[in-house]
Amino acid sequence: MAALCGVWAPSLAEADGVGDVVANLAPYGSPHRWTGEVGCSTLAMVGLGEAGGASALAESSDGMLVVTVDSALGGNDAAVVLDAYTRWGEDCVDHLNGPFAFVLADRGCGCLLLVRDAVGSRPLAYAHQGSTLLWGSTSLSLTGFPSVGHELDLQRVAETIVLAYGSERTFVKGVRTVPPGSILRFDGATLSVRSWWCPNGMKIEDAGSLEAHGTLLREALDAAVGDAIRNSAAPAVLVSGGLDSTSIAALAARRLGARRLPTYTSAPPEGWEGDTIEGWIPDERFAVHALAERYPVLQTNFLDVRGMGMFDNVEPLWELGAGPARNPMNVMWYLGCIESAAADGVDVMLYGAAGNLAFSADGPEWLVALLKRGRFVRFAQEFRDFVGVGARPRVAIRRDVIKLLLPAKYRSRRAARRGRLPIDAWLAVTAIRRDRLAELNLDELLPHVSRPFRVNQLRDTVNLFRGMAAQAETELAIRGRWGVELRDPTGDRRVIDTALKQPEWWRRHAGRDRAVAREAMKDLLPSEIVDRITLGAQLPDWLDRLTEMRDDVLAELEEMRDHPASREVIDVQRLITLTETWPDRSQMADDTTVGDYYLALTRAISVSRYLRWFEARARRVAAGGPRVVLPEM
Repeated sequence: MAALCGVWAPSLAEADGVGDVVANLAPYGSPHRWTGEVGCSTLAMVGLGEAGGASALAESSDGMLVVTVDSALGGNDAAVVLDAYTRWGEDCVDHLNGPFAFVLADRGCGCLLLVRDAVGSRPLAYAHQGSTLLWGSTSLSLTGFPSVGHELDLQRVAETIVLAYGSERTFVKGVRTVPPGSILRFDGATLSVRSWWCPNGMKIEDAGSLEAHGTLLREALDAAVGDAIRNSAAPAVLVSGGLDSTSIAALAARRLGARRLPTYTSAPPEGWEGDTIEGWIPDERFAVHALAERYPVLQTNFLDVRGMGMFDNVEPLWELGAGPARNPMNVMWYLGCIESAAADGVDVMLYGAAGNLAFSADGPEWLVALLKRGRFVRFAQEFRDFVGVGARPRVAIRRDVIKLLLPAKYRSRRAARRGRLPIDAWLAVTAIRRDRLAELNLDELLPHVSRPFRVNQLRDTVNLFRGMAAQAETELAIRGRWGVELRDPTGDRRVIDTALKQPEWWRRHAGRDRAVAREAMKDLLPSEIVDRITLGAQLPDWLDRLTEMRDDVLAELEEMRDHPASREVIDVQRLITLTETWPDRSQMADDTTVGDYYLALTRAISVSRYLRWFEARARRVAAGGPRVVLPEM
């Protein structure tokens, strides 16, 4: 466990303000502090961790380099980063595999670097005020600086309601996040940011066969899994019945030999019956059981959320710097699994959230890609196979070929005429006040849905990974609360680079979607997983659970209606109207019901409750109260 913070300021008095930031981060460990001069400025750097923070802060033998680190690189992570920078300078990021965020002062060149890993697995926030730069692991921690304060950024609230999680804004006004895959450089006068890794537009490398690509992909994931469990005394895996998490579990089980490997899975109550969206199944126990039969070291644990509240376990995470959840209903089972794992002594939980973006991502433009490269014979073969598994020829030609060859502007205008713009469907499942939309630059905040015809959504991984990186503060808070570190091998840069360099005509091949990932794992996973074409609903009984909480929902809406900041952004009256026409169980798989209640209503309630908590914390701290309040475990 580790966190970091610091300040570059013109005077020692300003640098001393880091003490209250350390207090905000106190649950993450004991502080190890370094203070010195860089030119005419004062620099204070603090690493928090075990054993006085020694693994979170390191200084070179000549005192010219100082680094603070939050990472999972193995060994003394601060020393690893220091050695890498000494060898390769800023290019050291290309030699670091694993999640990391670090701040490094190079006193020789008079500059400071704030760095995040490729996908932003570790959080890092900052505030720039002229010749002063402030930073901390969480945006909330920076409220300890008097010059930052404790004021809500209502623009960020509006962005969150429309699910624009990839923005650099935070809920603390004036505080930003370092973008994933980026280096922020500061010399006391100039602040600049550059991207050191960009997954969009990678050069395609054709290995010549499905088998070759499958081997490359499995080798990359296996190496990532090995690194993720390398220094874990008691690892576990958060498993659904899908391809990504089960692949991680299988590879981890092979590496652990006879060691026990617990798995944790969300499941509805035994015997539950209800409707799910077409193509989805409510219970994935069958796939997890099949996996456990193949790997007897797996110890399966299934959790349903009956009796849990939407905000059980949530406010302690907010105290530790997390923000409101993207999907508060799913957070119930997610945190329930983490809590169970912590009680079982788990220290590292593997999961596969990034898998759909790279490891198992499909190749939806495979036919067009072949045509553009003049590979007409291969195009004919792939089209024949696609039709052979049930695709209708005319529909396939129109949807998967002609439509994608049309100019982007034409496709966009055509969608607008038909009332089928993706951004309209996106906003329909949010509770944003429509008069606030004019203040948001949706083309910049949500390019993959506001301008989807320019870059295929599955290939616009920059923005999709930025959305995932916004959850890094929550994962840090989980570490602070339960001591369980979350690691995603499918988010490892080696896996992502390997996957995104593969041609689309291999990723969808012979009429089969996700073909490379299936090939990679075909001899390690049971057929119930490798060959399945259904998706698993993580909380199929969501309406049952929400109905149980209906009184709590009504109470939250009353609070929301009386709260100025919530009313500024949220269409409260729309939500109240929804509660007056509560759906019954026959509607739980209806698209409109899911959008209105499962998505818009619960997300708005979560954000509003966070805003009220945020303001209450500001009053508590201003009155001299504790900066962090945690209930006993």
